[in-house]
Amino acid sequence: MKLPKLFEDKMKELLGEEFEDYIKSYGNQRMYGLRVNTNKISTEEFEKICPFEIEKIPWIPNGYYYNGKEHPAKHPYYYAGLYYLQEPSAMTPASRLEVEPGDVVLDLCAAPGGKATELGTKLKGKGLLVANDISSSRAKALLKNIELFGISNVFVVNETPDKLLNYFEEYFDKIKEAGFDCVRLPVRFSDYAKDNKDYLLDESFMKKIDYYIDYALSKKLVIILDFHHFIEIMKFPNEYKECYLKIWDQVAERYKDYPQELMFELLNEPNDNLSGELWNQFIDEGVNIIRKSNPKRTIIVGPDNYYSVYSLEKLKIPQDKNIVVSFHYYEPNEVTFQGSVNHKGFENLKDNQWTGTNLEIQYLKSRFEIAKKYSEDHKVRIFLGEFGVNKNAPETTRINWTQAVRKEAEEYGFSWGYWELCSEFGIYDVKNDLWNEKILDSLLEN
Repeated sequence: MKLPKLFEDKMKELLGEEFEDYIKSYGNQRMYGLRVNTNKISTEEFEKICPFEIEKIPWIPNGYYYNGKEHPAKHPYYYAGLYYLQEPSAMTPASRLEVEPGDVVLDLCAAPGGKATELGTKLKGKGLLVANDISSSRAKALLKNIELFGISNVFVVNETPDKLLNYFEEYFDKIKEAGFDCVRLPVRFSDYAKDNKDYLLDESFMKKIDYYIDYALSKKLVIILDFHHFIEIMKFPNEYKECYLKIWDQVAERYKDYPQELMFELLNEPNDNLSGELWNQFIDEGVNIIRKSNPKRTIIVGPDNYYSVYSLEKLKIPQDKNIVVSFHYYEPNEVTFQGSVNHKGFENLKDNQWTGTNLEIQYLKSRFEIAKKYSEDHKVRIFLGEFGVNKNAPETTRINWTQAVRKEAEEYGFSWGYWELCSEFGIYDVKNDLWNEKILDSLLEN
């Protein structure tokens, strides 16, 4: 096969020593694949009823090879939405995205539906999928495949990305109008830098972040730029340390002239191998890099073990009056995580109550006392950066627990941020444009 020279030159630059293997792959036999719709049928059940020979794709949990001589697009199972026909390699991006039920997902280039149908399946009927394609004819094909898959929590859109951007402003408007004064913006910077030369952040992605920061600030909201979901660094901290530091170098330089209402959070919930003295070293180096260009900006740090209050005693912070220490609180976990498929060991729990008994309140106070002592000993401000109860818990329990934690935080002088807006622990229903008024009141009542 003769490829255009410009294309070859570009691929050589991107692939380096892997380029020759890439060229050889064009001579390989084509692989045909299908992806099972696990919202309609399990892979085990599908294997029992599949009318043609299939073989498991090793890296796709619900993906299978099939013989190219077969015609699965003509079978009734296809029209019943039991599977989607897709090249095995094309299945990979959506399978690797850590979408969870309750998330809000935007697919800007969705047609004909390969990514969108898998992302919609992962939502399991919770949250919202916005599936967009700039081509109206392709958007029609997208709609057909979405319907075949039986995905109901979806908006299919035919717009340019710049026009869509204006609609996502509404989240900040609604947060402000509800009575909140701060937004914590979780950003997975690592996905837009870790595979790039010199760990350079993708500029088109950063322009989107610029836009959201600017809009939030225009609404007089304090905004916390939170380095979130850097999963790789938790397992291999030393291997990804350079990436982490170079990201902060770029972010700090980019926003050095922004007002102090923009704050930086070093890294959400360090855990696993990023702990103890190693995490303290990461804090020191991260703060030093930020301080080169942002001498007075507020920097938020938290202890290891997922920002556990019990790990505060191990946390060492630089002598810096503009550092705030955060912890996250979800105790008792059998209450806050009950029924959650995203928290192993708690998915089958239900009807666990929390009413605010004296014993329950004393337990809560004893944990907040740990944070208060750390604050007094180190003369540092405390931010309760996350707390919440997921939607599977009884409604009265969600209200009682949320109100109690918020009240205790304020009595102890801790600033706080509720987790989260509109996903699994959320209090705003995107689809119906409604707040959970009772929980909203429990957070904002005087």
